Amino acid sequence: MVWSARLDPTQLRWTQFWVIECQTRMIACGQLRSFAQAQELGSLIVDPDWRGQGLGSYLTNHLIQRASEPLYLECLGQQLRQFYHQRGFDTVSWSALPASLQRKFGLSQLAKTLVRLPIYFMKYQA
Repeated sequence: MVWSARLDPTQLRWTQFWVIECQTRMIACGQLRSFAQAQELGSLIVDPDWRGQGLGSYLTNHLIQRASEPLYLECLGQQLRQFYHQRGFDTVSWSALPASLQRKFGLSQLAKTLVRLPIYFMKYQA
């Protein structure tokens, strides 16, 4: 699912994933990646046939509850930014990210600056 959605394929650690299945078919997934002094909500995807039924919200809320460090994410586009904002995330600047995430999101920041991609860095505000 991560590959087909063209999400960031780096740092995929299957032990960090949470999965929703229906009749042995994976229909949604997401992971919490651990970094120094932070966690990242990443690789969140819902099968297109199952979208609009609240699975993304349910999984996002579950991952938020499982987080044990300040929680961040990056997303592409205003629609995803709004989705995460409704769940408690606020947009932050790249410079406000912990150093460990600045390194991880460095290429995204470059693309945001040079190509003007609508990439947002966000932090969960409890």
